[in-house]
Amino acid sequence: MAFYADTVFGFEVTKCDSVLIATWTEMQSRTMEFYGRYVDLLIEQSIKKCNDTEDTPRGLQLVLYSNRKRMSKGKFIFSLGIRQRTTIHDSFLGPFVVESKSSVRLVFDAKIADNLTDESSGMSIFLVSEISSPVKISFGKCSMILQERLTPAKEDKIMLSPELVKKIRSLHALTCTEDPKNENFEIHVTTTRPTTGKIFLKVEPTKNVFQRFSLLFILLAVFSVLVLAMLCKNCRGEVPVRFGTPGATRHYRENYLFPSLAGPHDCESCGIGRDAHIVD
Repeated sequence: MAFYADTVFGFEVTKCDSVLIATWTEMQSRTMEFYGRYVDLLIEQSIKKCNDTEDTPRGLQLVLYSNRKRMSKGKFIFSLGIRQRTTIHDSFLGPFVVESKSSVRLVFDAKIADNLTDESSGMSIFLVSEISSPVKISFGKCSMILQERLTPAKEDKIMLSPELVKKIRSLHALTCTEDPKNENFEIHVTTTRPTTGKIFLKVEPTKNVFQRFSLLFILLAVFSVLVLAMLCKNCRGEVPVRFGTPGATRHYRENYLFPSLAGPHDCESCGIGRDAHIVD
């Protein structure tokens, strides 16, 4: 996609009245190339229905805007080409040093290997902040920026949603005039006051609710079994033994008075003992 105009302008790509990606600064001309996963993402969004009542999905919309008062003229040119898909093998997750004396936007280059962002990888990506004041964080490339925004606290750890990871991953497949071979994406950090510290991305194995508490569940299960075993030791389901009959004293002593010290229990109903006389 190439565009040029006689004045600077901005644009955004929308779907279902929501912005998917937009320029964060106005431009006058630029050539961008979308390939691989970025094309997959655009196709996926374009065929998605906005609601259940739609018969036919609405397509993507390209919205242009300009802060200039005079009329702007220009062209957007779309063309098709062939480019081999590339695989990102290495990562650069930071740390990224944040130092600002006022309100400012800082831009850092980052990269995440494909094997860490695949849905089947079993990995989750976190944004970790260790800064003196809260900031706003977005992701983008080629003067374009995703609309998802994170607002971490001074010391925070935020897990990126699978949908956001998919969009960040697609930025690898967006290139622009300045650096057509750049496979990084950008982390935009916006400060509102003097700020120092660092942020970085962290990759960890995905943990669902069961995995997080599986050990606790196992311990509780084992404890419950032990408690039931101890309680049921005194609950033998035997018919009471009549006092004064042969073996009654021994039966009472072993089963009720000192059950924990008793040896093998006589139980005539179980076919074990011969001393006790069961009441009819």
